Amino acid sequence: MTSHMRTNYFLFCFLLLCLILPIAADQLPVDDVFIERTLSTVPDGIEIPDLCPHFFSPEGGMVAYLGTINGKKVMIVNSAVGIEFDEIGYPVFSTKGKKYGYVGKNGEKNAL
Repeated sequence: MTSHMRTNYFLFCFLLLCLILPIAADQLPVDDVFIERTLSTVPDGIEIPDLCPHFFSPEGGMVAYLGTINGKKVMIVNSAVGIEFDEIGYPVFSTKGKKYGYVGKNGEKNAL
């Protein structure tokens, strides 16, 4: 294959892709739309452990994760820092994702 034929072949493939891609894009489901937005930033003074799990509400509007401050554990939900505890359980979101809860423990006392 000569260089002229190779150039024509690549040009043909490029033009073909330019025609096919818009047609294929029109056939994508409309529901598959992704919106990027920041749900949370790490507040000052909070340390986040490596491999920290993140928990998302069912509708995706809230994120919760664990952090530490002054040796105590805190739950952070959408950048809001919760009460300091010795131990904290995983958060649970309501079905609609508007409310959440978690268990915290200081000494022998538990809090919800």
